[in-house]
Amino acid sequence: MAIATGTLTDRHLINTGTLALRFDVYAWTPTLPDPYVGNFHICRPDIDRPRALLGALVRWTTLEAAQVNFTGEVIPTALSSDSRDSLRPENLNHCHQEMEVLMAIEITRTDMSTSELRAAAARTKDAKAVRRILAIALVLEGADRKTAAEACGMDRQTLRDWVHRYNAEGITGLSNRYWAGPTPLLNSEQKAELARMVREGPDLEADGVVRWRCVDLKRKIEDRFGVVMHERTVGKQLAALGFRRLSVRPQHPKSDPLAQEAFKKTLPRR
Repeated sequence: MAIATGTLTDRHLINTGTLALRFDVYAWTPTLPDPYVGNFHICRPDIDRPRALLGALVRWTTLEAAQVNFTGEVIPTALSSDSRDSLRPENLNHCHQEMEVLMAIEITRTDMSTSELRAAAARTKDAKAVRRILAIALVLEGADRKTAAEACGMDRQTLRDWVHRYNAEGITGLSNRYWAGPTPLLNSEQKAELARMVREGPDLEADGVVRWRCVDLKRKIEDRFGVVMHERTVGKQLAALGFRRLSVRPQHPKSDPLAQEAFKKTLPRR
């Protein structure tokens, strides 16, 4: 329903006016950027009345510019007496199937036949990639997307996503992609330089310490390589290079080694 108000000119134009629009909503489809498209609540066959009401208000003062105020609300509404024979349930039974056909992504890569795809699946050790290859083979053989997806343990939307990957990259694109992890703080040359510094030990005049601690190496790494890392991260770097923290056995300052040896000789033999 639309209601327009304003001043009508001789050319049957409204230079300044207001247009109120009302939309009866029977079904709605939440959508996301392609290829992720929500395919639920599409033309449900049990629809016999509008489920909601949308309103918009358009104002303009010139023919070139208009201000649109969309309410953005989904307001439940009761059954009205408007004619909507084209949206009766008996005319909507085929709508869901037509939407699935429109949303299906065509398999454009034809360098491998269905038999070659099945042979490649037999040679593949990745079980997940095998299911995706067989699903695409079923589609190429004429099976509908829903049947092919369910036969290979996935839903139709997931199969649609893998068809995108197959069209772009082929069979290699049907395997999971693994993240290589964060970029190492030190490259191979810097790690070799760090290992050399630890083996040679510190310079008392230059470094001010007689033995390396993680906190000392933290400052050394920051000065030498310009890399800032936590003291605990320095310990992890040393462990990855094969270094271990060693400490001498504690000894009492007033201990007498000769008395200890004499005491050991008096002990009974086991």
